[in-house]
Amino acid sequence: SAFADDRIFGWVGVAEPRGALLGSIAFLFVAFTGYGRIATLGEEVKDPTRTIPRAVLLTLSIAAVLYMAIALAGRDMGGPYWGSLVRLTAREMPVVRFAAVIAMLGVLLNLVLGLSRVWLAMGRRSDMPSALGKLDRNRQPRNAVLLAALLVAAVTFAGDIGLTWSFSAMTVLLYYAITNLSVLAIDRSRITAWLGLGSCLLLSFFVPLTVWALGLALIIAGVLWKSLVRRGA
Repeated sequence: SAFADDRIFGWVGVAEPRGALLGSIAFLFVAFTGYGRIATLGEEVKDPTRTIPRAVLLTLSIAAVLYMAIALAGRDMGGPYWGSLVRLTAREMPVVRFAAVIAMLGVLLNLVLGLSRVWLAMGRRSDMPSALGKLDRNRQPRNAVLLAALLVAAVTFAGDIGLTWSFSAMTVLLYYAITNLSVLAIDRSRITAWLGLGSCLLLSFFVPLTVWALGLALIIAGVLWKSLVRRGA
């Protein structure tokens, strides 16, 4: 794994190589979470109960094949530590820079799509300002999309890629843990939900403490916002 290199651990914030495997899983978990965005489009697709499960399986399959192909090709070109950005310079391999730009555009689109639909639902429930819960004439959550785009841009420009990636890992693990907890609230016999909850909580210990501190601050702010909204109502 590229994360076995001390320089990579320093970049993503994992303290020691002894946590190489779980540390890698915690940070690379973000790369496989795009399928979850599909579930937020339930009211925008035809026959969601049939379309969404198929789209999730298809997305996971395509992502797995792509990542395996990239890993094999990368190791063939750059050796066991090909993931180090030091070894893949844009001057030596311009195709890497082009592919990285395309990949990042896909990630940004994924974030904007997912966040805007979540805020749409939260706006309707008054968990966020009600303006985010409105649709335009094309039945698109324009206000939520604009806010999500601005927030993603702000996080991108506020820090380096290590900070952004670490923060993404923390939030992804958190809301997937909440998702599994919600499933257990409905049906406590779901073994997959127990496994999902336990895995997210375990991997969260490999995210830098500074990022967790920022995440907890945001959670506290959200709880205070919700309590004030309820008190105002």
